Amino acid sequence: MDIEDIKIDRTGCGKKEKQLILFIGDYVQLHQNFYGENSQWLEIVDIEPYDICLLSNGIRVCASSEYISSAKSPIEYKNLPIEYKEAM
Repeated sequence: MDIEDIKIDRTGCGKKEKQLILFIGDYVQLHQNFYGENSQWLEIVDIEPYDICLLSNGIRVCASSEYISSAKSPIEYKNLPIEYKEAM
């Protein structure tokens, strides 16, 4: 999924910017992954107030293209070739 396809204008994370439409169970890649490689896919395990996503590695990020570089639904992630998931 192209990151531009899931952006909307709204206020969240303390500022007005383009926010992403994400759901619990979606997978994301971060621009700067704090506890792993930038290409690692992380699952969204919870969404807190103000569009804060709790990720499978325990960190919290704003649902914003400032932090998230790519996003996939669970079905899109499941259909990725295993080599792609492991390389990521």
